[in-house]
Amino acid sequence: MENPILYFWGYLKQNWAGKGGRRRARLPFYLSQYVWQTNQRLLKPEQQIDNLLKLLFDLQNQRPKLPEGVKP
Repeated sequence: MENPILYFWGYLKQNWAGKGGRRRARLPFYLSQYVWQTNQRLLKPEQQIDNLLKLLFDLQNQRPKLPEGVKP
């Protein structure tokens, strides 16, 4: 693999073209998913799960707390 960035964008374009019905407004979410998959591909499944759970817990801890009496 000569240039990993070109490989990644080529893969993304090919995968994007093969799946219809995608909205352009959601491109950042799909792009984030592909970045995650690319960065995690060499890890063992257990490590991938640990990394994902850590991100979810970190995200939950960053969420602002609602004042008392306010329901979401």
